[in-house]
Amino acid sequence: EVPVYAKDWSTDLAVIGPVPFDELDGELSAVDLGSSSEANVGDSVYLIGYPGEVESHPVPAMTSGIVSRRRIDPCLGMTFLQTDAVITGGQSGGVLVDSNGQVIGISGLGAFGESFALVLSVEDVIAALDGLEEGSGNLANVEGPGSLKQSSDVAIYDSAGYLVTITEDQPSLTVTARSEDGEDVWLDIRKWNGEDPPWRWSQGELDFMYASGEEETGPYHADSFDDGRTESLKVSLQPGMYVVATGTYSGTDTTITVEASTPLKPIQDAEPSRGKLEIGESATGLFSHFEDLDSYRIDLRKGDRVRIQALSLADPVMSLYLDDELVASNDDAGIGLY
Repeated sequence: EVPVYAKDWSTDLAVIGPVPFDELDGELSAVDLGSSSEANVGDSVYLIGYPGEVESHPVPAMTSGIVSRRRIDPCLGMTFLQTDAVITGGQSGGVLVDSNGQVIGISGLGAFGESFALVLSVEDVIAALDGLEEGSGNLANVEGPGSLKQSSDVAIYDSAGYLVTITEDQPSLTVTARSEDGEDVWLDIRKWNGEDPPWRWSQGELDFMYASGEEETGPYHADSFDDGRTESLKVSLQPGMYVVATGTYSGTDTTITVEASTPLKPIQDAEPSRGKLEIGESATGLFSHFEDLDSYRIDLRKGDRVRIQALSLADPVMSLYLDDELVASNDDAGIGLY
């Protein structure tokens, strides 16, 4: 119930407060900060957090392990400690402490099943928190009350994203999208983290569901018309935040207007699409939502042999096109930060 003062999506950190100390029967004691640079490979460490968080009064869990190695992420330029101390879902925000009980890292982005964990070093945690200001966030920076009707200029093959908040009182969401230039558009609804929304139906409304065939796109994606007609979705959702995305596959820039039954808050794209890269150059960008796409022009000659690499915190997809023809694509790694 404590409000979020500021957040940083790229480091998976948040500052919360103010904390109602007068309601907590005394002041909360602080933990001692240590130094991750003094932790050597082979040193014992302990990971403390709240896995699952399904209880009304969660109980902290502790696992032990050793420092296995250090990893420097090329996207963030930050150091992660790799440990075999088990980390599970719900432990984001947990602490990694040394044998003296001093905090040397915070768990978050680095969960990797039951094999190992990556924990952001305490020095990088402090640096990230020092830079946070109220309302800050490195990815989806959404401000203002929103509007039931929004228009965005969408680049070729790119998309526009809008944040919507669904409440228990108004679970139904109706949304439409159309191109002002008559181009073919698509419409999509996902959870804020890119996952498909869970099914929701009333008691007795549906007792069996079967879908087959290549044309089935599901209730949260619309791409039925290729003649510039309006795409529409009407769904019932569980309370929470969702992202409405729309774009075009027509190979041309266009203006897309979106209307919804719930206010739409534009998710600002961090950089313009369709930049140009020379051989040997690199570019850094941000994906502001699941359907966001960044594209770059690379001038090549027949017979050129090139190596193109994409590094990302998340699981990226990279494709190379000659005009509209797919030449090569890679979505095999699936390892994100690792």
